Amino acid sequence: MLNTHRIVNTDNMLQTLSKTNDNIATISEGLKLTVRKINNSAALWRLPDDSSLPANTRSALAYTARPAPTPTDSPATCMASSAM
Repeated sequence: MLNTHRIVNTDNMLQTLSKTNDNIATISEGLKLTVRKINNSAALWRLPDDSSLPANTRSALAYTARPAPTPTDSPATCMASSAM
């Protein structure tokens, strides 16, 4: 008996390639728009030069790391912990 190979369905293959091409075009266009927005963002490009950023980041992290007051804490304790 002769071994046979499955016939390639070129129509299905071309449809798949067409869908892939359309998807890549959509993704590429979105990426281009995102990169343009980033490149044109004056606020974003000022961040690396902001000397207060490290101190503000440390302060924000310290604030989130402290424990929240419990319902049994006195109002004075709650006020003191919120002032930290």
